[in-house]
Amino acid sequence: PTYESYKKYEEFLDYLKNHKGKVTGVASLCQGKIIEGCMDSGASNFDPTATVENSTCEFDLCPDERYIEYDKAKKEYADKYILKHGPNLANGKSRINSTCSTGKTYCTHPESENYSGANVDTTKYVSEYCEFKACADPTYESHKKYLEFEDYLKNHDGRVISTPSLCRDKIIEACLDNQADNYRADGTVESGQCIYTFCSDPRYSEYDHAKKNHVDGYISKHGPTLSDGSSRIKSNCSVGNTYCAHSEAENYSGTNIDLTKHLEEYCEFKACSLSNYEGYDKYLEFEDYLKTRKGKITPDNSAFNCQRAILREVKPIKPDVTGGFEKATITLILDDSFSMDNEIAEVRKSLKEVSEQFIETGKDITLNFYRISDMLNETREVKPYMKLNRERGNFKYYDVEFMDPFDSVLITPNSAVSSIRSEIDRVLGDFKTTGAGAELGLCFTLRHLDDLIKSTRDEKTQYVTIVVSDEDNQHKDNTHSCYKEAVWWYSSPTHGVFQTPSATVYADNQGNESYIGSFIDMFEGYSEKDKLKKTYGWLGFIYDEYNSQCATNGQEIHAETYLDFKDELENHNIPVAVADVCADSYTPIIDEKVIKGFLSTVNSYDYFLVNTAETPVVHEINLEMKDGSYYKIPGNLYQLANQGNDFYIKLDKSLYDKLVDAKSIMVDFTYKK
Repeated sequence: PTYESYKKYEEFLDYLKNHKGKVTGVASLCQGKIIEGCMDSGASNFDPTATVENSTCEFDLCPDERYIEYDKAKKEYADKYILKHGPNLANGKSRINSTCSTGKTYCTHPESENYSGANVDTTKYVSEYCEFKACADPTYESHKKYLEFEDYLKNHDGRVISTPSLCRDKIIEACLDNQADNYRADGTVESGQCIYTFCSDPRYSEYDHAKKNHVDGYISKHGPTLSDGSSRIKSNCSVGNTYCAHSEAENYSGTNIDLTKHLEEYCEFKACSLSNYEGYDKYLEFEDYLKTRKGKITPDNSAFNCQRAILREVKPIKPDVTGGFEKATITLILDDSFSMDNEIAEVRKSLKEVSEQFIETGKDITLNFYRISDMLNETREVKPYMKLNRERGNFKYYDVEFMDPFDSVLITPNSAVSSIRSEIDRVLGDFKTTGAGAELGLCFTLRHLDDLIKSTRDEKTQYVTIVVSDEDNQHKDNTHSCYKEAVWWYSSPTHGVFQTPSATVYADNQGNESYIGSFIDMFEGYSEKDKLKKTYGWLGFIYDEYNSQCATNGQEIHAETYLDFKDELENHNIPVAVADVCADSYTPIIDEKVIKGFLSTVNSYDYFLVNTAETPVVHEINLEMKDGSYYKIPGNLYQLANQGNDFYIKLDKSLYDKLVDAKSIMVDFTYKK
C-alpha cells in the first residue's frame, strides 16, 4: 500500500468480490513510492523527501505584535497554510510554536526616561515598565524626587537609577557637640540626636561628674531621649560597690553595713553541688537566697560539705480500674425543652474539656445521648424516650419506652482528644430544643434505672446516669406515679395557642409505673444489690445554669425534687450524688463526681521505701503530675511506717485528688546500710 500502483491491487480485489479467482502479488509491478509528510519548505518540520502533503507542518515564529520578536512576514506565510489545513495538528496541538519572549513595555509617567506619551495604545504592549533617574543620596534636597519615584513604583513595575549628577542642595543634619559619641565635624544643622556614653550613677567607680554637667546642659535644650524614644545616655557603669549580709558567705560584710554606699548585695558561697547528698540542702539554701540577690556558688564537693549520699526512689502511680472494671457506659438524658439552650451548650463545652481525663481512665467509654422529649409539631411517629399511644387516639398520652440513644460517642485509651471533641461537636453542635415544656427528668431517670436493674449488665462495665434538666417540681411525692402536667404547642390553624391538658400518666410498659418507691422496692428485691451498687455508682443531676431557681431542702422550688430523691436513695444505702445544681460550670462536676469519683481511683496509699535496721530520714517527697508540673507533699501529709525492717511512706488520704492526677512519686531519703 505504500506504492501508487497498489490501487490496481485493490481494483482486482473488488472485482473478485463477485467472481472467483485470485490476485498474485508481484513486487516488480510496485511503482510510484508514496511518502507522506510536510511539504511546505517554510515550515520548521519540512520533509524534502515527502511526495504527499499530510497537513503536519509546524511553524516557529512569534505571532504576537506586543513582543519584540514579532515576525509579520512569517505570520502571514503561516496563515496561508493554516487557511488551507487549519490552525491545529491532528492531536489538537497548535501548529504554531511561539518564540515570543521579550514583551514590549510602555510608561505613562511624564517624568520617566521612557515616557510613551499621553495617548499610548497599551494594547500593543505587554506591560508598563518605567525608568527614572534621580538623586539617591538622602542628604540632598533633591532626594525627595527619588522618594517620589519609588512611591510611584510601589504600584508599577520599573526602577529608579541613581544619578549623582542630579544631587543638589547638600543638607547635613548631625550632632554638632564635639563631646558626643556621634559628633560629626561636617554637619551643618544640629539634629538634636547627640549620644553620650559615660557613667552618670555616683554609686559606680566610673561616675564622671564633669561629663554629667555638660550633658545636662544639652538635655535641657534637646530633651533626655532621642527621636525614637530611646535614652541619649548610654551607661558604661560596670564596677559597683557590693556587700553581703549572709554570715555563711565567703565575702560576709559584717553587721554594720552602710547600704547607701553600696549598689547591691553580691554574695559568694561554697557548697556541695551533688544533689544526691545531704550537703546539697545547703546548696539549695544558698540558691534560694540568691533568687533575690546577685552572687555565685562555687561547688565544693568535699566529704565535709557533702556528708551522706541521698537516694531517690521513684515509683509510678497508675490509676486502677475500680473493682476490675474495663468499660463504662455514661448515659446523658437531655431535656430538650425551650429553656435548655444554655444548659445544653454548657454540657457540650464541659464534655469537650474533660475529653483527656476520659482517655486517662484507661477504659473503653461509651457516651449515650437521649432526649427527654420532642413535642414540636407532632407527627404521630416514635419519639426519643416516648411513644404515642395510638389506642387513646390523641396527643395527650404517651407510653414511656426505653429505646436506643439518638447518638453515641466512643472513647478508648488510644483515642485522640481532637477526635473526641469533634464527635461531641457533631452530636451536640446542632442540638435542637423545642417550644414545649417537658418536665420529666426524674421520671425518665427512674425509668432508665429500672431498665438497668432488669437488664443483663456486663460485669466489666460501670454505668453512670446523668440527667440534664431545669424542671421537675411535680414529682416530689414518691407515693404517686410519675404524673405530668404537660404544656406543648399545637401548630394547626385552629389550635394556634398554648394549651394545658389535664394530668397524664406515663405508663411503664413493663406492668408497673415508675416512681421513687417502686425503684427502691425493685432495688431492695434484687438478689445482687451489693454488686449492683458498685456497678452503676453515681447518679448525677445537673441543672439551672443561671441559678434562677436554686434551692435547698425545705423550699418548694425545682431543686427540691432532686434533693428529696437523693435523700430517699441514701436512706437505703443506694449510691447517689446530686451535683451542684447551681453550678456555673459542669466541667468540675463531671471531673470530680464522675471521672475521679467513680471511674478512676488510686491503687494504694502506701509506697515501699527501703529495708534497713535503722529508721531512714526522708528529706522530701514530690509528685510528678501528668501535666509536667511537680507538687511537693507537705510533711504533715505523710509518715513513716514499718513492718520489721521494711519501711514505707504512708500518704494521707486527703491527697487522693492529687494522686489521681499524678504520674509518679519521688522520695528523697538517707539511711544507714
